[in-house]
Amino acid sequence: MCDMTPRSAIASFIQRAKLVVCDKCSTISKDMISTVDRSFRVTTKVDAPFGGRLMVFGNDFRQVLPVISKASRSVIVCQCLNKASFWPQVVRLQLHTNMRVQQAPQADNAHFADKLQRLSAFLLRVGQGDILTLRVVGNMPSEYIRIPEDILIPGDNVVNLLRNVFHEIAPNVGHIDYFTDRAILTAKNKDIRDINKLMLDCVSRQKVSYISTDQACDGDSQMPIPVEILDSVENRSLPPHFLYLKVGVPIMVIKTNIDPASVIRNGTRLIVISLGTNDVEARIATGPHAGNITLIPKIKLITLATEGSV
Repeated sequence: MCDMTPRSAIASFIQRAKLVVCDKCSTISKDMISTVDRSFRVTTKVDAPFGGRLMVFGNDFRQVLPVISKASRSVIVCQCLNKASFWPQVVRLQLHTNMRVQQAPQADNAHFADKLQRLSAFLLRVGQGDILTLRVVGNMPSEYIRIPEDILIPGDNVVNLLRNVFHEIAPNVGHIDYFTDRAILTAKNKDIRDINKLMLDCVSRQKVSYISTDQACDGDSQMPIPVEILDSVENRSLPPHFLYLKVGVPIMVIKTNIDPASVIRNGTRLIVISLGTNDVEARIATGPHAGNITLIPKIKLITLATEGSV
């Protein structure tokens, strides 16, 4: 069951709700959604899927599936939402228009619009499994595919990638439009740290260091752990022990539910304005509150022992 009481504010909100939208549903395990289903039934006292509320699930199962630590492919697939017991009662409505690609011609750049259209079509074919996989040494099958030459960036290292994506970065430091139009995606935190370090070195401004204060929870009942060991722990839910920032560089909030009433949400991108001792002043770069200035204070974070590094 979800952590809420029948007389809580969230329970009252659920009782009044007629429609509930669940975005990014392909990343949520069926067990978690089933827990929400049971909680809705108890809260509304209606023995029907989700207490009789209309649920709208939005996402693409060709994208990221549920993230389960150290799980096999079969286990992850079995945890997908379309394996839930209520899935046969779900009515599927498919969307066929890529709005971002459709809006590209409005930028009066026919070459960019055509390139974006071809990339979108290629990614769709990859997601549908229509791209033939390559065979490796010994004519053995693999999960590798061939990337079209026209969407490859010249070079074979990260520096070439940075030069192509963030070209002329020095004169554009602090400009919101420059950074919101560019991003580099990677699957692992260790790659993010390497790329961030290279990007930070490209900005000719004073670097400010923030150092975390790490300690074990309930230390009195556990074996003493040296601080050096705690500082070296790299966990996906915690920031690095040494965090380096410069004025004018972009940052992103990735910790959810820090302050539900705040204008900052998970994925909000900001531009650093000033770096204080206990807080960071930044200008919001994305979302409905773009342009507003906010303060990000030092925050106490607790991680679970089951949350490993990525």
